[in-house]
Amino acid sequence: MYANPPRLAGTTITAGVTALVGGLFAVLFLLGGAYQVVILTRDHAPAWQSVLGGGLAVAAGAQLVLSVVGAVALFRRKPLGRPLVVTGAAAGLVCLALRVTENATVDGDVDTTLFIVYCAGLPALAALVFALLSPTPDRGGQSHV
Repeated sequence: MYANPPRLAGTTITAGVTALVGGLFAVLFLLGGAYQVVILTRDHAPAWQSVLGGGLAVAAGAQLVLSVVGAVALFRRKPLGRPLVVTGAAAGLVCLALRVTENATVDGDVDTTLFIVYCAGLPALAALVFALLSPTPDRGGQSHV
């Protein structure tokens, strides 16, 4: 195809890396949501708490799959990578909203909520912003990916 394959653009690399970081946080949210469903169901907690935990697990699973597959597609210069990263980041923001809601209503711990927002919200938001930006052109004036 190319004698020298084109370099990846700066926004593409940043979107891919932040999507992978968001995918790592999605693993934690997925495990936490599944654990919450099991424990709350066992302890006969109100149904809305179990539903919130289930929604958290589903959103985290969607974020994990879409972000990681999208990041790999971005790195391989596939056109489907950007929409996958955007969708995964949106699922991450939904997951973040569910987690903050759960933490505020059940625990009421402000420090943990701020930690969740900063650690999990920033990679998802950054991946969303960098995936929506147009690719940075290289020195030849052509943008790739």
